[in-house]
Amino acid sequence: MLTLLPSFIIPMRAQQAKSLRDVAQRAREQKQNAHGALLPKQAQPADEAAQSAPVSQMQLFAWLAGGLSTEDQVRELRARGIAFEPDEACLRDLAAAGDDALLISELRAAQRHLSVPPAQNATSAPTKNADSTPTQSALIQMVKVAMAVKKEDYRVALRLMTPLLQSDANNPDLLFALGNIFNEMEDWENASRAFARAVELAPQFPYGHGQLSLMYYQLGEAERAEAEAQAMLKLLPQSSDGHRFLGLSLSAEDDDEGGFQEYAKALQLNPNNGMVYYDIGLLRAAQKDWEEAIVAYRRAIKIGPAHWYFYNNLGIALSRVGRVEEAIKAFDKGWELAPQNPELLQSYGALLCNSGRDEQAVELFTKLLAVTPDWNMVRPCLYRSLMRLGRADEAKRVKEDYTKYSPDHSPW
Repeated sequence: MLTLLPSFIIPMRAQQAKSLRDVAQRAREQKQNAHGALLPKQAQPADEAAQSAPVSQMQLFAWLAGGLSTEDQVRELRARGIAFEPDEACLRDLAAAGDDALLISELRAAQRHLSVPPAQNATSAPTKNADSTPTQSALIQMVKVAMAVKKEDYRVALRLMTPLLQSDANNPDLLFALGNIFNEMEDWENASRAFARAVELAPQFPYGHGQLSLMYYQLGEAERAEAEAQAMLKLLPQSSDGHRFLGLSLSAEDDDEGGFQEYAKALQLNPNNGMVYYDIGLLRAAQKDWEEAIVAYRRAIKIGPAHWYFYNNLGIALSRVGRVEEAIKAFDKGWELAPQNPELLQSYGALLCNSGRDEQAVELFTKLLAVTPDWNMVRPCLYRSLMRLGRADEAKRVKEDYTKYSPDHSPW
């Protein structure tokens, strides 16, 4: 499947979430290294006027698939207007792909520029008619991509993106959507390549810089993350997310004070940015300030939308201060949102194992390994629970499986 995508995409590999200190460590190790360009310099960037042109229907659904927030989409609609008439079919598709009443309301009220053709990149023509508008089939395909992203069916979304990118490989909005799909799949290397190409083509699109900053942060490239966050803030000085991304990059460089300052600026601009509170929780947890981390995670959950990893990290923090029953409730909430996520199940199972709830731990770890058999890190704890339950034969097989699935077939 991936061979059909643009040539800069590399085969996917399993990605693991990194803690702030893991990211900081990698940043320190790589600080003196020279970074080569991720992408070939072969596409001509769109000019600034094109990037402020009225929003097209294709762009709107690409931004939805790209995870662009309602706040940011509303900002673009108010500043640029739209180059199409949103009929009932469009609004119905928008509701199915985004289900956001505010965005639909803004679209209805947006200024029309129907005589102005939507901006197109000069290097990408195959998905367009002679009048330079996207074909109906391409638009339908993009709507399907946005709907798949909303359903969190990212592999389907990636498959649906393939023909669009084959026909329009230098479309920054499609690349923005592609980057978000890879991001949601935790394939941050491919996500960074897609976002880097998008900002190469559309250097005045601030959200591309912001997402590229986040990907560099995930990859442990803190200095590059900081540079992209600054690029976003240069274009959008009042962006809450821009200050959030800058805070992340500074925290990854062990500048905790600078990180907290940027998070404070982000919350001044948008007190309802739940992700900022989540990031504050991460930084507090990295400092081993578990009580403050708990406060921040709970604030993030209250603001919403709550993600599984909010509950996962809340459960970890609660477990670190011995509040086991509260931690179990947090993990249960996360489990409802992501019943097969191995990271969440690992955290939950470890709590059960370490608190002597061995029957529950065995049940949960068994479910995890049935879906992700190479998630080897849970096997030592599973072994201990089985041994405490007197199930020595099963414990022996778990130990053998650990050797089988370890990269060099070594025991623990």
